[in-house]
Amino acid sequence: MSPIADPIFKIFSLEGKKAIVTGASRGLGESMAIGLAAAGADVALVARSEEDLKKTAKRIEELGRKALVCPCDITKTDQINEVFERIRREFEDLDILLNNAGVDLPAPLAEMSQEIWNTNFSTNLNGMFNFTKLVGKGMMERRWGKIINISSLQGIVGFPQNAAYCATKGAINAFTRAMAVEWGPYNIQVNAVAPGWFMTDMTRSIKGTPIEDYVISRTPLGRHAEPEEIIGLIIYLSSEASDFMTGQVISIDGGYVIN
Repeated sequence: MSPIADPIFKIFSLEGKKAIVTGASRGLGESMAIGLAAAGADVALVARSEEDLKKTAKRIEELGRKALVCPCDITKTDQINEVFERIRREFEDLDILLNNAGVDLPAPLAEMSQEIWNTNFSTNLNGMFNFTKLVGKGMMERRWGKIINISSLQGIVGFPQNAAYCATKGAINAFTRAMAVEWGPYNIQVNAVAPGWFMTDMTRSIKGTPIEDYVISRTPLGRHAEPEEIIGLIIYLSSEASDFMTGQVISIDGGYVIN
């Protein structure tokens, strides 16, 4: 490799970094956690399913990185506090927080129960708030950190029967911008990623339906994405390559929002 090219690749390295990924048991969370490990990071894996987390951990360990399995219901503040203390004991300083855990419980607005509304909000927002507050304190002291919040295409455009989910993802975008302004003076970059239709367990149910046909027809690239296609963007936002980027909501949706 030429001496000019070598430093360019080094700025994407996460060697020696410590990360937390919530919702790391499957789907985009699993892929992003493995991607961070492939770039050199040790990763604390947070989700409710311990068995699924162990599968993600195995793949990370095969890459030669450390994986910490942390079963946790992110709607429960006491569980978050307990898990965070364990992660801090194991990893000490934390460099990257990837807030990915979430649910999508659709229902027509006129028929939506309070339970569905509350579950969308408690899962998609409360865990992000609590983990960001806890991790951010250490980042502020060290004056360095990367926080990535997983939003959605539906935080930018409206979808029928998804008012609660859309509202939570719009809130994540606003939260991201506020945190970027508040923590910018501490050299903490806070960004959001808004995926379109990736083929995961959450979206697989619409495959072969008119909804899939509609989404594909609106997507200039004419297809859905595979979970691995988000990894490059996540590595960029986690690395020093993105040190002057903050407060952004980045769509990765095959061009849906521009069509």
